[in-house]
Order: sequence, then structure tokens, then C-alpha cells
Amino acid sequence: MNEFLYSARSDLRLHLRLEALLPARAHLGHTEDVGAGGCRLRGPVRLHTGAHLRLLFEGRGAASSPLVDATVVWRQDEPEWRHGLAFTAGATANAAGWFDALLQSHLDLLDGDRVPDRIHPDSRLRIARATREPLSPEEAALLDLAAGRPSVGELLDSLGQRWSSSRRALYSLLDRGLVTLEPVS
Repeated sequence: MNEFLYSARSDLRLHLRLEALLPARAHLGHTEDVGAGGCRLRGPVRLHTGAHLRLLFEGRGAASSPLVDATVVWRQDEPEWRHGLAFTAGATANAAGWFDALLQSHLDLLDGDRVPDRIHPDSRLRIARATREPLSPEEAALLDLAAGRPSVGELLDSLGQRWSSSRRALYSLLDRGLVTLEPVS
């Protein structure tokens, strides 16, 4: 295998906890990361994939966002539900302006990008740190496999048809700093 794996995420993300609120100020959860095109949301409410939401984000010295329309593009089914939200095309101009202001007030978070745009299949995976955070079944399985320091290509081969669901788990573990990639020499 010589082809790189590419991240589906196309926008810069900040690891920033912001409260996600519905227009009536009802708490929906908090962000684990946020970008101009979307965010990862954790909260007590299970949202359905494909659901459309109108949200406001507040917190950590940040100016409140404008109301942002978003679509739930994925979810992980565990208590403290996790969801991937993509801001809708009509909301991206407002979200981009707000995100630029957010970025300027949190430049210190730019050094924390752990997810490469592309991953060489010969890169070896290793556990970076332990966690008490809840893990999805796919994340737990990948952490078990990472103990043997496999290459990403070996993971792909061993997971076979389960790779498509495990790919998001790999990027989530990388993003949260639970695993790292050793560069190809």
C-alpha cells in the first residue's frame, strides 16, 4: 500500500470548549473543537444524523457567535453523545467571520493541531497517553491494536471492512492526543 490516507476534515479546528445553545438559550452541550465549517459537539442530548439545528456558541472569553445553521453529519452513540456538525452553506460566511475573531483571541491554540492532512500508510501508531474519557467501541478497539505499534497500513489490512467506521475513530484519537504517529524514516 503506497497511497496516503487523507483527512476528511478540510478546515482548521481549535480545541476549544464553547457552550452550544439553541435560540431559546437551552443548553445542547459543548464543543470539543470548533472551526469555520463545523464543530465536534459533546452533550447529554442524542441528535439524529441529518438533523438541522440553529445554534449559538458562547464561552471562554469569546464573543457570542451569530446564530449558525448546522447539520448533524455523524454521531457516536454513547452517553455524553458526540456529534459532528457541519455548518450549512448559508451559515459559513457568518461562521467564518466569527471564527476569525475567535482565532485571533486564541492564537495560543494553533500549536495544538495533532491531525495531519495526510497519513503515510507506513507510519506507526503508538499510544501517547492514558485516558478516563469515554471511548467509542471503535476507539477502544484501535487503542488495543495501537499497543502493538502497527503501521496504519497494517491497521487497514487487519480491520478490513471495519476500516471505514474505524477511520473516524483514528482521527478522533489523533485529535485528542491519545495516539500519535511515528514518522516514516
